[in-house]
Amino acid sequence: MINVLILGANSQIGNAVRKYLLTNTDDHITLLGENLSSEGFDRQRQTIIKGSVGDERQMDFAMQKQDVVVVCLSKDVDVQIEKIIEVMKKTDLSRIIFIGYMGPYDQKPSVQEAARNATYKTLQPFATAHKELKDSNLNYTIIRSNWVTQGPINYEVNIGGMPFIEQDVSLEEIASLVNQLVNRRHLYERQTIGINTPL
Repeated sequence: MINVLILGANSQIGNAVRKYLLTNTDDHITLLGENLSSEGFDRQRQTIIKGSVGDERQMDFAMQKQDVVVVCLSKDVDVQIEKIIEVMKKTDLSRIIFIGYMGPYDQKPSVQEAARNATYKTLQPFATAHKELKDSNLNYTIIRSNWVTQGPINYEVNIGGMPFIEQDVSLEEIASLVNQLVNRRHLYERQTIGINTPL
């Protein structure tokens, strides 16, 4: 059994990861976030800590006895990641899986130029967060994804800034990859990878 802390559990991806791990593993899941509901939760498999990632005391408490941190945040990621890294070092926790977007590495085809420029302000904090992780001594894996859809599990992984053949990826595919990373500690360690559904 692996103890997994999910930050951003209220997000689409965070919720998908939580459900996938509960269904396919015996891992124990801890959720830290605001407005989390305990209704229908298996208390033997899950722990809920209601609070903010920005609260260092709550973060410190949440990271106790964890094996891996999964980050599924969607806003203020450049600010939040600094706090996450700081508390992880303080609690001697090294494994982190960060789920972001592919834009910061400029993998999109040139036909996406206008859309990329329009979303620059959205993507830039993720690029900053990626750099913070790379400059840390943590055992990170950064997952880059783009348009999230519904669908079966059939994905391919791209290393570094390799171009995507197809950008779509399903929630189940992201959750499946996170499961592999959680349960295989050295898989893609200190690497940036992209995930997409192949043509």
